[in-house]
Amino acid sequence: MTKIIYVASAVFENKEGKILLTRRPDHKIYPGYYEFPGGKIEAGEKPEEALARELFEELHLNVACEDMRPLTFLSYTYPEHHAVLLVYHIKNWSGDLVLKENQGGYHWVSKDEQNLPLLLPANQYLIHYIKEIL
Repeated sequence: MTKIIYVASAVFENKEGKILLTRRPDHKIYPGYYEFPGGKIEAGEKPEEALARELFEELHLNVACEDMRPLTFLSYTYPEHHAVLLVYHIKNWSGDLVLKENQGGYHWVSKDEQNLPLLLPANQYLIHYIKEIL
């Protein structure tokens, strides 16, 4: 039986219309790949609460749940598990971006960027969708 994980992800869009991608830490699966920030939803947690918690834990950014706009969802099978991503569009946040979990970097990329960093497979699908709707 395939393990299913539920993830809340953020598509941060800054005032210039660029999107935030963060690098996965070297000690995690898929080290060095880039992804949309976020993390696993814990038992009993609402997706928005999980996302707010993860964004603060990982990036030191504060995002109010009411500033998260549901964008889409994505279902993707990796060799290790199946991921269901609940994706939120975020334009308002506070705090200075601080990589708190040894992520190793981040990029603000244009929606039309041709030379994207190496993305997690599920996030490759998501970036193409974002180009169409944002």
